[in-house]
Amino acid sequence: MSVVAMKLLTMAGPLDRFDAVVRECVIEQDFHPENTIELMHDVPGLRPLPQDNPWAPLLRRAEELAGQMGVELGYVPFSPDREPQALGAYLDHLEGEMARLSGRMEQLEEQIRQQKSILGQLENLRGVGASLDELLSMRFVRFRYGYLPRETFDSFQSTLNSEEDICFFPTAAGQGRVYGVYFTTQRACQRVDTLFNSLHFTRIPITSSPHGTAEEAMEQLKKEMEQAAAARDAARQELESLCADERERLLEEYCCLRYNSECCTLRSYACASRESFYLTGWVPESGVEALQEKMNAFPRVSCVVDGVEAAQPFRPPTKLKNSFFGRIFHPFLEMYGLPAYNEADPSAFMALTYCLFFGIMFGDLGQGLCLALLGLVLARKKKMWLGNIITCCGLSGAIFGCVYGSVFGFEEVLPGFKIMGQSALGGMGVVSNVLVLLVVSIVLGIAMLLIVMGINI
Repeated sequence: MSVVAMKLLTMAGPLDRFDAVVRECVIEQDFHPENTIELMHDVPGLRPLPQDNPWAPLLRRAEELAGQMGVELGYVPFSPDREPQALGAYLDHLEGEMARLSGRMEQLEEQIRQQKSILGQLENLRGVGASLDELLSMRFVRFRYGYLPRETFDSFQSTLNSEEDICFFPTAAGQGRVYGVYFTTQRACQRVDTLFNSLHFTRIPITSSPHGTAEEAMEQLKKEMEQAAAARDAARQELESLCADERERLLEEYCCLRYNSECCTLRSYACASRESFYLTGWVPESGVEALQEKMNAFPRVSCVVDGVEAAQPFRPPTKLKNSFFGRIFHPFLEMYGLPAYNEADPSAFMALTYCLFFGIMFGDLGQGLCLALLGLVLARKKKMWLGNIITCCGLSGAIFGCVYGSVFGFEEVLPGFKIMGQSALGGMGVVSNVLVLLVVSIVLGIAMLLIVMGINI
């Protein structure tokens, strides 16, 4: 339960061996890089390394593809010796297949949507027995389809029937509407359209050229919709199969891209002289020896290990070495901020006091055990870090429930310290347990503040 000691390690070697050294000695180690050129500002002739990273755009594409395919990114074994061109070709192929199948599905969805719209247009034309091809292709007679408000139709039905240039034929009556068609001559078309507009006639355009009667056209559309739905489902199944088949390879390529991209990212921290590179970073003191052994595989590569004082004004990163109990509450510590390198680790103290005060406030054996069970379910089934904290707090509540003698609010079941009872204190006589609890809480609070100030957390 302490902060891990750090050492500042500076590597130097031939410039052409930088990538190999990074792969073997740095990328998989606890290595926190620092800006080398700032640390070595007093050394003349240093320059930043070229920072071209051909892997970064490919990595972003792989992440976007994984999101589209519903693949959860994670580590799988991979081969780092890949060329960007080969990985780019694979991503091009996969993106093309995804775009083709997704576009096919969208096209079929749009087709089905349009066919549903046409079905709705033809629904109230069932009463027309004539062929729609003939009605839509008449030269000297105009054909209109739509609906009128029911009140308007009832009021003006006799007027419409008396007009010589109008033949209105109701096809269906809906709620508050009367659907129908009217025919008029080509010569009177404009006047009749104006008349129907004044009667609030809403025209329904037929956006396709259906064949046969309305019933025949609707049957044909339904068959086409079924075929389009089947093709859409086949495209969806093919897309799902593609995602399942390519999942493992995509993860391998993603890991390879991320590995090589991080290798290139380290170039931004390194610097170079005429023929050598320099890279500086923080390494846990316990890992320095293992890192030096790996560097022995590169004869012309050397390293210098310095303490924290040599890196001023740079500060080493904070790495905590927690016990099991401290690791449970570590996410809470991160919410408030990690301690500095030279400060004490408050994880264990926070875990102890958090559970202690929770138990004092929530002391009940039955409710505490239920809370602990809920925490176990969240931790094991849902993989939630908060579940372990809830479990600890529930157990603390159950322990203090035994102290209070409370089980689901019933304080007569077990013996214990009854809040509403009284206790005899030496020199004070018989006092209320509420007063005792308040005094104990104040004493615990003062003790906690003194401890916090004493260990400077």
